[in-house]
Amino acid sequence: MIRRIFSIVFVLVFFVAFHGYASNLPIEDEYYIESFTNQNGLSHNAVRCLFQDSKGFLWIGTNSGL
Repeated sequence: MIRRIFSIVFVLVFFVAFHGYASNLPIEDEYYIESFTNQNGLSHNAVRCLFQDSKGFLWIGTNSGL
């Protein structure tokens, strides 16, 4: 019984401490979402995979190629 109470208290303390840490994290990046279709230059509307290389270029793989 004491072990169960200790476990519950530990979990509560962990979540309270984590919440305090997470709320103080700085927001460094802002994200913008933009839609692309085959009218904007994609070879197909269905995107199969995404990859960002070391130079920051975004490679988009579709059913019809890159």
